[in-house]
Amino acid sequence: MIPVVGAILTAVISVVMVLVRRASHVATVRANVELRREIAERRKAEEALRAGEERFRLATQATRDAIYDWDIVADRSWRNERYLELFAPDASSSYDPWRARIHPDDRDRVVNSLQACFDGDGHYWGEQYRLRGADGQYVHVMDRGFILRGEDGRPVRMIGAMTDITMAKEAQQALRESEARFDRAVRGSQDGLWDWPDVSDESEWWSPRFFDLLGYQEGAFEASGWRFDALLHPEDQARTRAALRAHLEHKEPYDVEYRLRTREGGYRWFRARGQAEWDEDGRPVRMAGSVQDITVRKQVEEELARHRHHLEELVRRRTHELEQSQARLRLAERLASIGTLAAGIAHEINNPVGGILLAAQNAREALARSENETSLRDCLADIEENARRCGVITGNILQFAKEGHMRKVPYNLNAAVRRGVRMTAAYVDHHGGEVDVQLADRLPEVPLYPLGMEQVVANLIRNAVESATAKARVEIRTEQVDGAVRLVVRDNGGGVAPDQVKHLFDPFYTTRQEKGGIGLGLSIVHGIITEHGGTIEVESQPGEGTVFSIDLPTASTDQTGTEDAEGTGRR
Repeated sequence: MIPVVGAILTAVISVVMVLVRRASHVATVRANVELRREIAERRKAEEALRAGEERFRLATQATRDAIYDWDIVADRSWRNERYLELFAPDASSSYDPWRARIHPDDRDRVVNSLQACFDGDGHYWGEQYRLRGADGQYVHVMDRGFILRGEDGRPVRMIGAMTDITMAKEAQQALRESEARFDRAVRGSQDGLWDWPDVSDESEWWSPRFFDLLGYQEGAFEASGWRFDALLHPEDQARTRAALRAHLEHKEPYDVEYRLRTREGGYRWFRARGQAEWDEDGRPVRMAGSVQDITVRKQVEEELARHRHHLEELVRRRTHELEQSQARLRLAERLASIGTLAAGIAHEINNPVGGILLAAQNAREALARSENETSLRDCLADIEENARRCGVITGNILQFAKEGHMRKVPYNLNAAVRRGVRMTAAYVDHHGGEVDVQLADRLPEVPLYPLGMEQVVANLIRNAVESATAKARVEIRTEQVDGAVRLVVRDNGGGVAPDQVKHLFDPFYTTRQEKGGIGLGLSIVHGIITEHGGTIEVESQPGEGTVFSIDLPTASTDQTGTEDAEGTGRR
C-alpha cells in the first residue's frame, strides 16, 4: 500500500513540476512580449520627442525670436540660439544679468511690471523695453511671457519670447518726426493745404490755415465738395470745375485762381494748385494741393491796371502832342535842309560851272585872235567835261536823296582815281595845294560805277584841301589786298576829335560850317562806297591829319586792268 501511494505522489509531483515549468515558460514569454512592446513604445515616444524638439528648434529659428524657459525657483533658464546670438548672457544666474542689461531709463518700469505680475494671479506678462545686445548696442524688444504657478499660487516657471522690434521702433520714430515736421510745416505755412483721399467721395481734409484764411475757427464747417462749391464765387464756379475736370481726365496742370466767400460775407482771391494720383488704369484715385491768398496781389494788379490805363491815356495825349511838334519840327528842318541843300548844290556845282565859264571865255578870246581849231576844240572839251561833272553832281544829289541803284561795270580803280584828280586839279591849284598819287601796277578790275568813284575821289580831295591849316598836301595810294582793292587818301589837315569821327558821314554834319561847309560831301562818299558793297574807315587825331581807307571787293582775282599806272606822279 505504501509503495503505491509513493508512486502516486511521485507521479503527481512530476505532473505539478511539468505544469509549473510550463506556466513559468508562458509567463516568461508573456513578459518578453510585454517588454518588447514597452521598448517599442518608448522608442516611439523618444522619436516623437526628438521630432517635437526638432520642430520646436526650427520654429524658434523661423520666428527669429529669443525664447527662454526660466525656472523661477531655481533661477535657472534655458535659452535658444537666437537669444544667445543677440544677448550672449553671463553664465551666472538668469535674473541679475538680464536685469543689468535693461536700459537704465526702462529698468525700473520693467522690473516693477514683472514683480506686479508675479504678485498677482495672472499668467501673462508683456513689456517693450531696450535691452543691451552682445555688441553693446541697445535693442528694442517686445518681451512676452507665460507664467506657471504652483499649488500655492506662487510663480514657479516662466516661458517667454523676445521679439526684436528695433526697426519698427525706428520706423515709428521716423514717422513721428515726419508727422511733427509736417504738422509744423502745415501750421507755419501761409498757404492752406488740402487732401482729397478719395476723388469718388466728397470728403476732404483741410489744414487749420485754410479756415483761418476765411475767418473761420478750425473745423467750423465740413469742407466737403458741396460746401466748398458754396463758398466759390458764382462767376468762378464753372471755370474752377473745368480746370479740375481737365486735370483729372487729361492730366493737365491744376493751377486756377478763384474767389471764396469769407465768414464776414466778402470775397478774397485765392490761387489753387494741386496734383492727382492715378491708378494703373488711368483712373484718378487721390488728389492734394494748396490754396494761397492772393487778394493783395489782385488788388495791386487792379491798382496797377488803373494807373497803367491812366498813364497810357497820358502817353497817348503826350504822344499826339509830340507827333504834332515833331511834324512842325520836321517841316522846319525840311525848309532849313532845302536851304542848306541848295547852298550845297551851288557849292558843288560852282567849280565845274566856273570851269565852263573859263573855257567859254578862252574860246571867245581864241576866236577874237583867230587861233586855230585846236584851241577851240580844247575849250569845247573842257566845257563838255565840266558840264558832265555838273550832271554827275546832280546825279549824286539825286542818288543821296532817293537812294537809287548805281549801275556798275568791271572797271579799273586807277582810272577812276586819275579822273577824280583831273577833275579837281584847278580847285587844288587855286588853293595852292598839292596832290601826290601813287597807283599800284595792274590792279584787278572791280565792279564800279565809274562816275560815282570819280566823285568819291574828288570829294575826298576837296575835303582834304578845305581841312588844311597851311599848304594842303594830299597823298593818294592804291593797292591790292586780300579779295579787294584799296584806296587810301591821306591829308595834312587839322584832323578831328575822336567823338567827331563817328559823325563824319552823317548828312549835313560839318566841322567847317564857318568856312561854308554843308556836310554833304562825305555823306555822298559813304553812300557811294556802301552801294559798291565796300567799306570805308577813318583814322584821325587833332593836328595830325586824317586818313580815309576804302576797300572794294574785286570782281575776279585773275582779271587785271587795261590801264597801267601812268598817272603816278606829283601834281
